[in-house]
Amino acid sequence: MTITIPSEHAFKREFLEAPELERMAQTIIRQHAELAFLLDWDIRCLWKREGSGKEAMGRCRVLTGELAYFADADWLIWVAADIARDSLFGDHELEALLFHELLHCELKGKGGQEKPATRGHDFEAFAIEVERYGAWDVSLRRAHTAFRQLELGLAVPEAPGPGAPVASALRTAGRRGPRERTWGAGSETTVTLKADGRSVTLRPGDFDGLVDRLTGEIRAAGAVPESQQCGLMHTGDDAPCTRDAFACDLPEVAP
Repeated sequence: MTITIPSEHAFKREFLEAPELERMAQTIIRQHAELAFLLDWDIRCLWKREGSGKEAMGRCRVLTGELAYFADADWLIWVAADIARDSLFGDHELEALLFHELLHCELKGKGGQEKPATRGHDFEAFAIEVERYGAWDVSLRRAHTAFRQLELGLAVPEAPGPGAPVASALRTAGRRGPRERTWGAGSETTVTLKADGRSVTLRPGDFDGLVDRLTGEIRAAGAVPESQQCGLMHTGDDAPCTRDAFACDLPEVAP
């Protein structure tokens, strides 16, 4: 799928129909378990002539009342065409932006009374705040884990459901070769790093060290700086976890 971003002259009003974005959004929903609930709901996508303010690139909003009636949808997502053009967005960037906006969708209520709603981001911070104080709260520690996996070139697969087949996610990490992570129901998680003609396969028990992302070697690690610690509470813990935020793959205890 190759999406053509509309030019300024294509707009007669502020918004423009975007069936190609809607098709991409439906593909994303089918590919990600976290979004599977949206298959039973309706989402409209539009191009917006110009982005502005904090909602520069896109926005997801709940539709109610007359808007929901005329749009025949539960959520509306728009993408700023001017930002997408100026930033030279391709399908990859548009897919990432739509995935981001779709993650804002959630349902509130119980017992068959769920209603469309939106949720905020997992974390919000200033760059200088992180530079000077590190990952000082739980939300930033979670973000730290995600960014560490990104640095290593690991594509994190979705948690499979019962009986799901083993899934394999492969991401090319520049000229240094691919990193592969496999995750299957009833099997242990392993990570295979390949670089400079060498490779190493890591299992949960191997994560007591740090991964050198350039060579794929494991080096002994001393005390983990507080800003890089996991900081979550796990089963059996009586204090926040002091393991490295990337190395720790233990589940968080539900509040």
